[in-house]
Amino acid sequence: MVDLPNHGAALDVDEPLAADEAVAVAVHASEGLNARSVRNAALGTGIVVALGAAAWAIWSGDSMPMTVMLLYGMVASTLALYAATATPTAQAAPVSVAAETTSPGTSEAWKLVETLTVSDASRLWCSIEPGAAATQETIAWGRALLDAITREELPIVLKPGAPKDAVDWERKNPHYQTQVTRASLKSWANEHGHFPAFLQD
Repeated sequence: MVDLPNHGAALDVDEPLAADEAVAVAVHASEGLNARSVRNAALGTGIVVALGAAAWAIWSGDSMPMTVMLLYGMVASTLALYAATATPTAQAAPVSVAAETTSPGTSEAWKLVETLTVSDASRLWCSIEPGAAATQETIAWGRALLDAITREELPIVLKPGAPKDAVDWERKNPHYQTQVTRASLKSWANEHGHFPAFLQD
């Protein structure tokens, strides 16, 4: 996974999926009704075809025993197919919305780290372990942090020995490896009404 500088998006982005239980229930019921309608139509069509084939055999002069055997075979196979498709199949256990959106959590050790890159902070903000693939939400928080740096709301960590020009350039052009302190992140988050778990003592 690579973080692109200058507000770039991270690679290997997974788009989160949303689920609505009410819609799922309605769709499931509709699918069941449609399946029954299809089975009933297939049964009726099969019987009509069997009767038509028997009538055609009689009209063609075929022997009555052969015609009866043909009719029996077609009707029996149609009924067997109907019974097989009407048998309920095992349904997968429904997945709740909470289960899909619950994050795996992060190591408590991150609460002891004083300096974080924008890349790491954006993932921790979403309760995702740094180094994991980015998501739409982590990218959004990464952009928010980068914009806060350019607006000088969020100070960056100065690299020892870095010339002033280089520091000024990074403030104006922050990237995902730009570093910020835990204290400045917490202050900025509180000002905007956010309280991510990794910043709580």
